Amino acid sequence: MNMSKISVGLIGYGYWGPNLARNFRASDLYELSYIADLSEKRRSAAQKENHGSRVISDYREILEDSKIELVAVATPTSTHYAIAREILSRGKHVFAEKPLTNSIAQAEELVNLSEKAGTILAVDHPFLFSSAVRKLKSIIDSGDIGDIFVIDSERLNLGLIQKDTNVFWDLAVHDVSIIDYLLGGVLPHRLMADAERYTQQDQHEFGAVSLRYPGKQIANIRVSWLSPIKARRMMIVGSKKMAYFDDIHPDEKIKIIDKGVEYDSDKDKALFPVYRWGDALLPRLDNTESLRREVDELYATIRTGTPFPSSGRDALRILKVLSAIDESLISRMEVAIV
Repeated sequence: MNMSKISVGLIGYGYWGPNLARNFRASDLYELSYIADLSEKRRSAAQKENHGSRVISDYREILEDSKIELVAVATPTSTHYAIAREILSRGKHVFAEKPLTNSIAQAEELVNLSEKAGTILAVDHPFLFSSAVRKLKSIIDSGDIGDIFVIDSERLNLGLIQKDTNVFWDLAVHDVSIIDYLLGGVLPHRLMADAERYTQQDQHEFGAVSLRYPGKQIANIRVSWLSPIKARRMMIVGSKKMAYFDDIHPDEKIKIIDKGVEYDSDKDKALFPVYRWGDALLPRLDNTESLRREVDELYATIRTGTPFPSSGRDALRILKVLSAIDESLISRMEVAIV
């Protein structure tokens, strides 16, 4: 089994590219061979921060190097399809920043191309690799919370207001990916979204969406670029217990709370609810950076075939939800997802 270092090229050194570069450099599993960016200013920064990497303006030079196995794409979403398609056609693996593309059709083509070529198409949904979300997933899968009834999530901040995408594609993509992961990749069958523009005409800055899953499961997501506080919170109501996830809290990111409603089987359920008030558990979490765990697991996927929790097909489900949100905003109606 080949367990040698993976030679990687990085395309894009703007907002997220430096984080990818730092984690590839810090890992003994990779060699960051190339960094490509069109901006001279960003290339200069990349050169200062990444000694030993070749910094170039034309990413196609990366594709010509037979030693490169993996190419990370940290460019605007509108460019992902063309770049990833070219990389996959050269038989190299792709690690693309979220969201994978702007359209379902483009994403489907990339997924099919990857599977036909036998290459890895991975998408960077970093929250799926956080210690807190991994712990939540473990607790849910153990049955400790019971059947999931409702998930309420909110992601609020003041900015960064985008010109080329709305607040759902910028912020809610994280919540949709987390909920998809926690529920085991189940696609909601319908949703209803609402949003508004306040400071600009192009993109919605505030929005809310309610997703209905098979059975009675509901997930509500609220996102905003116009909040006086920064919040990343998620509440999970189960049949046995409840969970609270606060990604901003430094020490108590997760609470498992023994609270719920029960009924005396001999009495009318409408009149005699019994409220259970138990203890709260604070699970211990490790401090591993999400992105560091992500690149380590990507290495295992490439070298040993270990399933990656954020594959192209996983990203395709996320895109179907985001696209349905846009459709609901236009029609102002509930939309079915197929």
